[in-house]
Amino acid sequence: YDVLTAVDGGEGVAVAQAERPDLILMDMSLPVLDGWEATRRIKDDPATAATPVIALTAHAMASDRERFLAAGMDDYLSKPIEERDLWRILARWLRLAAVEPVRASAPTAVGTSTLPVWPGLDVASALARLNGKHALLWRLLDEFRQRYQHAARELAEICAQGELRAAAARAHAIKGAAATLGATALADAAQQLEQALDQALPAQPALAALQVALDQLQAFPLPLANLAAPPKRADWQSGIFLDALAKALSEQRFDALKLLDAVPLDVADWPALRQLRGALDRLDFAAAQTHLAALKTLFEEASSCETPP
Repeated sequence: YDVLTAVDGGEGVAVAQAERPDLILMDMSLPVLDGWEATRRIKDDPATAATPVIALTAHAMASDRERFLAAGMDDYLSKPIEERDLWRILARWLRLAAVEPVRASAPTAVGTSTLPVWPGLDVASALARLNGKHALLWRLLDEFRQRYQHAARELAEICAQGELRAAAARAHAIKGAAATLGATALADAAQQLEQALDQALPAQPALAALQVALDQLQAFPLPLANLAAPPKRADWQSGIFLDALAKALSEQRFDALKLLDAVPLDVADWPALRQLRGALDRLDFAAAQTHLAALKTLFEEASSCETPP
């Protein structure tokens, strides 16, 4: 599949009208225009009215399906999104030969006997959602806790400024991401905060619970030692870096981007390297391997020259 993305509802409407996609996955909690208004505009445009719009929501109540259908949406997926449910939706609405693998695929089995047991974190369900990729889960959890380590304090400041809608939207985002990564205690605390803000109830108890859950997540000893470390300059010059990057790409590991963070400045602007980083930003591992092959050729040429190309 070719995937287009938009960072808010207004951009989503523009992309839909310009690109005419075959299917739209519509997050309901978007900035600028929320999912309801963005869908209304897409459905009101004759050029895009027939495009299937799939609502993505963390609200999985029984009445939601009727509300989405009444608003013009064609189907919905509940967060955290399970891979098998996404395949089911694609098969239903795209009706393409490309979805044939859905009949043969099955959820990846994840053994639980050797998994770490941490309170408030459902490691088994998160791994099943990530096809059993342990290193990917540890990296995503680490990046998540770095991004949100001050979230409780920041949310308290937003609430103190009276920006309750903005605070509720932030809590909603934390809830969805935490649930996807199996951080159930944090997701529950974020949901309590979102509900309190929506109902104009005191936010302090939920903020306190959110802080406890964040502190708990920060304390987990994630096994990050085996993840790829940034290369030393000597590793780059000897080609060890390229070998490590090739291995990371073949395993489709997100930490491949980390390997690019310490590329020497005198080669960081090579076109092939910029293209490789762009492919990884899009999670296009096939294109990244193509750019890596070009990068290897440039590296071999540069190794025999005084000035890099």
